[in-house]
Amino acid sequence: MEPEVIDDFFGVYLLYNINPKYKGRTYIGYTRDPNRRIMQHNRGTWAGGAWKTSNRGPWKMVMIVHGFPNNISALRFEWAWQNPTTTIRLQHLNLKKIPRKETEYKFKLRVLSEMLRVGPWCRLPLLIRWLEEDFYEDFPVTMSSVEVPKITLNDGNQIPSLALGTYGSDRDRARMRQAINWAVEAGYRHIDTASMYRNEVEIGQGIADVVNKGLVKREDLFVTTKLGHDKHAEQLVVPALRESLSRLGLDYVDLYLIHSPVSTTADGDPSHIDYLETWQGMEEAKSLGLAKSIGVSNFNTEQIDRLLAYSHFPPAVNQIEVPKIALNDGNQIPILALGTYGSANDRAKMRQAINWAVEAGYRHIDTASIYGNEVEIGQGIADVVNKSLVKREDLFVTTKLWDDKHAKDQVVPALRESLSRLGLDYVDLYLIHSPESATADGTPSNIDYLETWQGMEEAKRLGLAKSIGVSNFNIEQIDRLLVNSSIPPAVNQIEVHPSRTQTQLVAHNQEHQIVVMAYSPFGFLVSRNQTYSAPPRADDPALMKIAQKYGKTPGQVVLRYLIDRGTIPIPKSTDQNRQRENIDVFDFKLTYDEIETINNFNSNTNIL
Repeated sequence: MEPEVIDDFFGVYLLYNINPKYKGRTYIGYTRDPNRRIMQHNRGTWAGGAWKTSNRGPWKMVMIVHGFPNNISALRFEWAWQNPTTTIRLQHLNLKKIPRKETEYKFKLRVLSEMLRVGPWCRLPLLIRWLEEDFYEDFPVTMSSVEVPKITLNDGNQIPSLALGTYGSDRDRARMRQAINWAVEAGYRHIDTASMYRNEVEIGQGIADVVNKGLVKREDLFVTTKLGHDKHAEQLVVPALRESLSRLGLDYVDLYLIHSPVSTTADGDPSHIDYLETWQGMEEAKSLGLAKSIGVSNFNTEQIDRLLAYSHFPPAVNQIEVPKIALNDGNQIPILALGTYGSANDRAKMRQAINWAVEAGYRHIDTASIYGNEVEIGQGIADVVNKSLVKREDLFVTTKLWDDKHAKDQVVPALRESLSRLGLDYVDLYLIHSPESATADGTPSNIDYLETWQGMEEAKRLGLAKSIGVSNFNIEQIDRLLVNSSIPPAVNQIEVHPSRTQTQLVAHNQEHQIVVMAYSPFGFLVSRNQTYSAPPRADDPALMKIAQKYGKTPGQVVLRYLIDRGTIPIPKSTDQNRQRENIDVFDFKLTYDEIETINNFNSNTNIL
């Protein structure tokens, strides 16, 4: 039931005792009187005699209001009030005496937390703005004690290792100025934007706010922006950067990137300008001091090597997104996925794991109804979307139909149940988990997967799944399905790793434009609860030699091996550092001989 909002309810007031003897005593109440103003109280009695206290003032009053006149000072708070009673008795906030060394920011958080506790509030604040600089005279305007580590770039400049991403919708753009304020208060010092995000004006306003308030100096911030695809001609680069600087209200950016190696015209048509020409304009921008560092985004290994061979200033940064490949139905799929199959302990950590993975750059999440973690994954997806790290359409979500739902009329209801658990309107890919059907107790039910596929096709037609596919199908099953389907499977997810290369099955799928997703990609490089472990292990000399050549781990080499074979590996991890390691595989490529070296480990030893 939607909480009732009283039309004639004008606001909540906070009384803060600024008498040194009683400082830190804080009270809250509400009023229906639109004419009440911020006041200094020399007595402990609120005008109107609603409440008395033995604590002597003076008091300072703050109004917390919804749609109140603009002369309100100190705090503005969008809110809704649920069923206020007729009493206007003030309620004591359990703030105790404020520690003298407590920062203003942390004090505000405690005040707001207490307000929510004694409310009753029906929703969290949407906007908080502190306007009066001298309200808490004893609180220095110091920021979070969290200091983000920095990395030294190849030009000697330093870059914070964590950045605030700002890509988002028009709604996100409207909130960007406040978001920058909050981010800087929380400790962020690196802000990433781009001309195509169309939010540089709002970001510049936020930067001006935090600098003018003395929260940081300009030189404390690291600002990244990017060159648009339609500005790749050498003579357009510097003017494009000057336009970005004008929108940002800055004299320079700390990092300027070529957003993509692909150039276009203003209307999006390919323009075929060589990125080497673009780089000459980037070097001029650096020489002019308009950008302290310059770099690229979404460049592959060959493009980086070519740029290094012809550049005067090497790129300091390559900002990478996970590449995508086209499916046979025209949809695109990221070529690396986060695996989520695991234990109950893994399931408990899955929500946080999704947040970390998206922050690290993952855009493809693989789950299944049988994994029992769709709820937690849905919560993680909601987190990252609500935080504006990504939009829903930026993510590729795969889930699977379990064996006990193979009847044609069970497929769509089973998918709707998965969608309900995930909190989504659709999945990007829905797979038949196995060609084998079973009853709920595991007894074989002998439902033909051709019947199941008819239900899968219906799910795609209904828009509940953008693409459909299978898992654990062999060559004969794939061929039979292709002959008897209206919509061919887009994906076959199978076990592929160095100990089980599945060369024939992978090639057969690829010949029929079916993308192979590779589960258990590390094979026996990681510990398995099995009596026998087939080579290679993580310390295998051949793997170690390849890893040392590229400055990578054996696990990263194996993931790159699977990508270079045209498959999509699905590494599973709920560990933040391991997730980052697993996605750091797009800055090198194996040779044909190195791929063959790893192929030669094949012993057809399966894990599952």
